[in-house]
Amino acid sequence: MTSLLLIDDSENSLATTHHPETIRKFSHETTLVIKRKSHLEPTVVRPLAEIPYHGDLIHALIRDEILGSE
Repeated sequence: MTSLLLIDDSENSLATTHHPETIRKFSHETTLVIKRKSHLEPTVVRPLAEIPYHGDLIHALIRDEILGSE
């Protein structure tokens, strides 16, 4: 179970989305990757900027480089 939490630069809006163009509009520093292995496991929150990936962010999401990372 994984989500991207997108926060705008003024920290006034929160959004979750799977829409590629919406994801690209938010800064890597304000995008949080929220995941947990199951409802029994604790939630892990990491800034997208701390997760290494290759090439385009959307393609990295498709290849599971972001959400599949530990």
